[in-house]
Amino acid sequence: MILVLRPAAAADVEAAYRWYEQQQVGLGDEFLEAVRATLRAIACRW
Repeated sequence: MILVLRPAAAADVEAAYRWYEQQQVGLGDEFLEAVRATLRAIACRW
């Protein structure tokens, strides 16, 4: 199954990434990996 983020959701993820990176370099990448892992888990359940 292919999941697609709506533009508003993608913008939220991007904003959160930037916020996490401002808190600590590399934290945004950890956040994105967590988002990806969650989306993979959702896709596998369908």
